Amino acid sequence: MTAVTRREPRLRDGHRSGQRFNHASDARALCGGASFEVREASVFDLSPTEYGTFDVVYSWGVLHHAGAMERAIAAAERLVAPNGILCLALYAKTFLCPFWRFEKRAYTFSPRLRQRLIRTLYVALYRSRFMFTGQDFGAHVANYRNTRGMDFYHDVHDWLGGYPYESITPDEAHEMMRRHGYDVEREFVGSVVHRAVRIRLPRVRVSTPSTGAAG
Repeated sequence: MTAVTRREPRLRDGHRSGQRFNHASDARALCGGASFEVREASVFDLSPTEYGTFDVVYSWGVLHHAGAMERAIAAAERLVAPNGILCLALYAKTFLCPFWRFEKRAYTFSPRLRQRLIRTLYVALYRSRFMFTGQDFGAHVANYRNTRGMDFYHDVHDWLGGYPYESITPDEAHEMMRRHGYDVEREFVGSVVHRAVRIRLPRVRVSTPSTGAAG
């Protein structure tokens, strides 16, 4: 997990390692030139005693790769200040989740040559969708960084190898966060099969959770 912290206001921005900023200047541009620190650490090691608490804790497409998603969310919650906001994006649970879990595990533990072959097949299938719908695949790849913040082919590798892999339904997310003492402030739910469904759950802390994650 890569964290970017702006000193004013207090913000924390988390990305899984495949999406880390290539240069500090990239992060600085996104933060409007504000002063900040960049640190890479496990979410389970982010102690509020060491790092403090923040008005906004933001994790986009990270915690479902921690191997223990609810524990990871609880660990992130410890950094939320009273009445602060926790923003999460988590994979949606679909009927394809068992397939993707199998694929991601196989890809992650494959040698590089096999990974390259899997990527080539995936890109060919991805490209064919553009051909059948009359869309411009080349333009999509060229503009990908502007829309996703990373190179298309890097994102392919990132998606295929995103293991561990967990997912959650909106109802499960609501119940979990209620147990943790949060209310829904805003929510965006999508249903894209192979992408992270943009379940974006900013939540206002209404009580201190009685339990936290170990780590």
